[in-house]
Amino acid sequence: MGTIKRTNSGKYFASAYDSSGIRYRKTFEKISQAKTYIYKIENQKHEDRLIGAKLKILRITFYSALQNYLITKSHLKKKTVDRYSYVFGILNLFLAKNNIEYLDQFTPDSRHSAI
Repeated sequence: MGTIKRTNSGKYFASAYDSSGIRYRKTFEKISQAKTYIYKIENQKHEDRLIGAKLKILRITFYSALQNYLITKSHLKKKTVDRYSYVFGILNLFLAKNNIEYLDQFTPDSRHSAI
């Protein structure tokens, strides 16, 4: 659990450890900012525990999925790999325009399927 202390200057000093044991410290003007900072670190730590216990699935980005797929096609001719790269470039533009980063954000029943 993170801690928040008030300094002599009236600012708030937040300190927390992540799931790797790395300590994060930062000073804020408002206590609400310090609480938000601690909450984000604690929330990430909680999600890492859930993923480690296989109670939650790790979110995969479209970029990494497309790169991994492109690696599986590296044995093909250069022209074919270039075509795949072109299509993936177009797909990346579509994803960026619609603010889609993770695979689970794009489903057949989502609002993007009608586009």
